[in-house]
Amino acid sequence: MDSLQYCLFHTPPLEDMPVQTDYRIKTYAIVNAASDEKHYHQFLKWHIPHAILYKEEDAIELETVAPYLIELDETHDHTQWLMTKQWGTHSVIYLKSHYALEPLAEHFRRYTKVIVEPRENDNRIETPAFFAFYDPRVMKHYFTVMTREQMTEFCDPVISFSYEDDDQSDHLLTSYLKKSGEQWSTLTTTLGKITVPDDDTTETTEDTLPELEDEIEVPVMPVILTIAQQEAFDERQQKRFCRRLLNDLQTHYPVSPDDSDEALYYLKEAVNNGLTSEATQSRYILTALLIKNSPLEKSKKLRNALKTTQDEPSRMKLLDQALEELTTKKEKARVG
Repeated sequence: MDSLQYCLFHTPPLEDMPVQTDYRIKTYAIVNAASDEKHYHQFLKWHIPHAILYKEEDAIELETVAPYLIELDETHDHTQWLMTKQWGTHSVIYLKSHYALEPLAEHFRRYTKVIVEPRENDNRIETPAFFAFYDPRVMKHYFTVMTREQMTEFCDPVISFSYEDDDQSDHLLTSYLKKSGEQWSTLTTTLGKITVPDDDTTETTEDTLPELEDEIEVPVMPVILTIAQQEAFDERQQKRFCRRLLNDLQTHYPVSPDDSDEALYYLKEAVNNGLTSEATQSRYILTALLIKNSPLEKSKKLRNALKTTQDEPSRMKLLDQALEELTTKKEKARVG
């Protein structure tokens, strides 16, 4: 993908990006081997400089499905494979930094496992949990719920992050913390509108600059995801889910993106009543939207699908039946 390559390797930093002119800018990728086993085998096969981002026992036990920081060479076949074959898979983010591979990897290891505050009515204490910040779908929303202190610490060794926009397949998002440290910015680039010059006019003097090999100061305290941050993050993810669902459904059912607030309400209702899979949640939202006006009062099957005594397959069957009955009634009414 020439336009992506041009953005990652040939576009100069913006004036308000935190760039140190005495050091070379290096381009890295963080790949999620858990999303595609090819990642792990590819960088081993090609002997690509890489570092695992899990620690200790996790690094040993989860070696083949871990996230990895990889140093990119624009001309290498592996880099070309990442940009052309892995775009759209949500398995790669790109970043620019002055730092060498290992100090940067040590910095990111702090964020692959975080402490999650227990929510209301949760009897557990604060527990460690894996955190896939390197998934573009997570990164896009995580940045919006960070505290200023968290954002400063996370972005300190990074000039910018670049990643795919899951809502628009040809959009590249570039996020960075301005050099003032006061504002977070995300730019959207439409790859299809990029004009790639025929001749490579990029200056190469920067390649002679040294990389920054200093250690990055890593705070002793673990990263904590507060209840408020989890709820804000969940809200954004749920809105995204509803928006995409309505876009997919509108070609077959009388729903539209304008129903997003209602859809979000029904999604929360489904989640709060234990519907765990996206399939059951989608059916519940669609059935409720089609019934309108107090759907639970109008559909026994919809009510039964929310009973905690039902397992997920049984709930799915009830929701399918409710949707089938509703569709049949509407078809009879239309014909009559």
